[in-house]
Amino acid sequence: MAWLAGQVVLFLLAFVILPRLDGGPGRVALDAARPIGVAIMGLGVVVLVIAFATLGRQLVPQPTPIEGGELVDHGIYGLVRHPIYTGVLLLIVGGLVRTPSISGLLVIVASWAFFDAKSAHEERLLSDRYPTYQAYRQRTRYKVMPGIR
Repeated sequence: MAWLAGQVVLFLLAFVILPRLDGGPGRVALDAARPIGVAIMGLGVVVLVIAFATLGRQLVPQPTPIEGGELVDHGIYGLVRHPIYTGVLLLIVGGLVRTPSISGLLVIVASWAFFDAKSAHEERLLSDRYPTYQAYRQRTRYKVMPGIR
C-alpha cells in the first residue's frame, strides 16, 4: 500500500500542486515547453496502453505477482522490464515540462528515485516467484528506460 501512496503523492505534486502554482518556484519561460510536454505525455499514454494490453489479466495495482501468473517477457516487456513505470515517468516528465521549473525538476528526480526503488522491490518479488526471471533480467538489460540501466 505504501507504493501506491507514494505514487499518489508524486501525481498530486506533478498534476495538481505544481500546475496550480504555474510550475512552482524556479519557473522558466520556454515557448516550446507546452507542446514538447504534451508530446512526452502522449508517448507515456501509448507506452501505458501497450504495457497494460501486454500484461493482460496480470495487471494489478501492487507490485506483487498474482497467484498462477506467468512471467511476461515479450512485446514491450522485451525492451524494458517495467514499461508501466516507463509510461508513468513519461507522464510525469511531460506534465512538468509543460511549465518547466526547478520545483518540477526536483519532482522528476524524486519520481525517478521512487520508481527505481519500486522496480528493485518488484524484481525481488518476481525473482522469488519465477525461476526464469534472472535469465529474463540478463536478456532485457534495461529496467525502466531504454539506454538507462
